Amino acid sequence: MNPKSQNSNEEPTDVYEHSFDLSSIPEVQLSGHQWIQMGNELRCTSCSFTHGTYISSDYQLYGIDDSGKPLIRKIVVKD
Repeated sequence: MNPKSQNSNEEPTDVYEHSFDLSSIPEVQLSGHQWIQMGNELRCTSCSFTHGTYISSDYQLYGIDDSGKPLIRKIVVKD
């Protein structure tokens, strides 16, 4: 048993306090990116940081519109 844990008057030494301004995180925008599909992931290749989103396996990226938004369609298998 840790001797420090027996004395409740002492502050724990392994507690860290962090502050982070969440307003500094940019809002997610679908437009203005270059998107590629890798399996069921849409991945942006134009930004300096890695980001993307998952799509269902029955959908496919078939292009990017003029504003940079991904164009996605449902895959339909005809018998």
